Amino acid sequence: MEKDKAISYTKPGISHLIGLQQTLLKNKQLIRKAAMGLATVFLIVGLVYSYSLHPQVLQNLQWQPIALLAAIGVPLTLGLNTVEFRVLARLNLVQMPMLKALEVTVIGSAANMLPLPGSTIVRVAALKAAGSPLIRGTSSTVLVGVIWIAVAFGYAGTWMLGVGTGFVATAFIAIGVLVLIGSVIWWRKLDGSFRLFAWMFITRLLLVFTDSAKMYLCFASLGVHASFAQVSGLAVAGVLGSAVSIVPAGLGIREGVAAAISPIVGLGAALGFMASFINRLVGLSVIVPVAAILTLRKAEPEK
Repeated sequence: MEKDKAISYTKPGISHLIGLQQTLLKNKQLIRKAAMGLATVFLIVGLVYSYSLHPQVLQNLQWQPIALLAAIGVPLTLGLNTVEFRVLARLNLVQMPMLKALEVTVIGSAANMLPLPGSTIVRVAALKAAGSPLIRGTSSTVLVGVIWIAVAFGYAGTWMLGVGTGFVATAFIAIGVLVLIGSVIWWRKLDGSFRLFAWMFITRLLLVFTDSAKMYLCFASLGVHASFAQVSGLAVAGVLGSAVSIVPAGLGIREGVAAAISPIVGLGAALGFMASFINRLVGLSVIVPVAAILTLRKAEPEK
């Protein structure tokens, strides 16, 4: 009797959960479209508002920093991401030639413009094609993102100590250290060596440093004389924006986080928003055409 009673209570619960899951799946596309729409509106409103506070930026726009960003900053980021992917391939015990790794990096970066974790999907697919088990490839790729969080928070917090943001800086460093410890444990569970982890850590640190240099150029293009310590405090904007995969490449999220942190490091929120948008725009102007060419070449039938 008690057993039958338990079953009678369990079945409706399971049915309810299944029904809820089906409803969520049906509304998934609608949710993504709504999120995309809200993110786009937020980005446009943010840009218009920021421009209204600094209407002189277009007249005073400096093109030399933008040229350096496109010619050096973006390619350097792609190069370091390629090295990082090769280290990831070694963790998965597969070989990844440099040109193939570069191709995956470029296409993955462009795929981030889709409302899903495009770069992660492209990387996992490439690792599986090279012989890595799907579960291991997915786990290790997510782990790289966790290492990015650790490095970004630790890096930003360290630089922020120099601009008088003691509490926030300490909190960022604490988050970085805790996440780093967790990532080391995770790495060892995948049987990765400490030496290989060091390569991954250094590569990611160089990527975060490069992103700070790119933001420095973006502020310079707006005619803002920001210190490197100030722009380095914005390093967490990139990782937090990328973490929100429901909108393309963290559309609006990265700019919003940059705007929120900018006043903490002594920069205007509106200027931080615009500088982050310039960084996004220039990056896409370089990456998307290259990715399109690579995709078309792959689609061509062999002669």
